[in-house]
Amino acid sequence: MEITILGGMLLGCLTVISFAVVREVTSRRQAERERQFTEDRYRNLVELHPDGIIVHVEGRIVYANQGAARVLGAGAADELIGMSPWRFIHPVYQDIVDERVRQLTQFSRPVPIIEEKFLRLDGSEVDVEVGATPCTYDGKPAIQVVMR
Repeated sequence: MEITILGGMLLGCLTVISFAVVREVTSRRQAERERQFTEDRYRNLVELHPDGIIVHVEGRIVYANQGAARVLGAGAADELIGMSPWRFIHPVYQDIVDERVRQLTQFSRPVPIIEEKFLRLDGSEVDVEVGATPCTYDGKPAIQVVMR
């Protein structure tokens, strides 16, 4: 009789444990689906945004949308990946941009939108409005730049 009760208790415990495991797996799957949905929605928002958006990490562009390709004179956004963002800064604005990057990294706050000139890939000048904000990209400190 004790074996039956013990077996019943064990079976009851295993049922509770099984239910808890199934519930945990379901919760994780739901959280993963929600995270993926959020990432996809954000990616679509950024990819399709008419303004140029780049993200640079440690002096290299790691992300660019098609708007950035248009502003900077690239045929495709992928052409900008790996380039230094500094190559696009007009020499007249170099000190201003250096100070803005210092503020971004030191205070971890966005810098206001300003008007400046960029140099396109072909060397021509383009007037832009530029804003930037600190962010994280693949776990590393980064700067997101929006230009129009």
